[in-house]
Amino acid sequence: MPLYIHNLRSGDVLTYSLPILVGDVRPSAVDTVILVHNKHSNSTATSWPVIDSKFKLLVDLLPGENELELCCANDVTVFTLHLISSKLTNFVRPIYICCRDDAGEFQGPDDEDRSPSSAVRRIALAARLVIFMLRAIDRSARLGDCAAHTVDPLSLTNPNLNGYPKPNINAGLQELNSFAQDCRRWKLITRRAMDTNGCCFHGS
Repeated sequence: MPLYIHNLRSGDVLTYSLPILVGDVRPSAVDTVILVHNKHSNSTATSWPVIDSKFKLLVDLLPGENELELCCANDVTVFTLHLISSKLTNFVRPIYICCRDDAGEFQGPDDEDRSPSSAVRRIALAARLVIFMLRAIDRSARLGDCAAHTVDPLSLTNPNLNGYPKPNINAGLQELNSFAQDCRRWKLITRRAMDTNGCCFHGS
């Protein structure tokens, strides 16, 4: 069952690392799955459903060439995408703030990993999806690489580049909660975060 992808073409050059491929299976097929594997990655294949012959799937790209194998039933479609760094120099850098007297866990079910590391991974995923949506708007409006983006997409695929700092600011929860106005609280957080040793905010 051949796959037809509508929003991207094989060989496209992208500046975001988590694109969504949208397409359909022809001829019409019963509900099945598509296995996606990036031949340039050590990660295992991911499975995505085909419903009413249509599919949407996420692919995790690495810097450079990415040769994707999309397997549906007995057919294998090879789809190549290239990830390069964006030419934009201004971007938003999300950070996750930990107070000096708090473990930094976020609210959630007890059986979930609510650690700061888990929070950073979740924020990174959300930011990558936002980048894709902004780029999709750019492409549909034929604006090119115009929309503002979060951190350099290439840093998201390399944890050593520390794309999302996790500073421990020199402020306690009680101190922050003492401010009745949110604007004063956020000004304090910003000032203390900027003063944190080892917290890099260059380019933001």
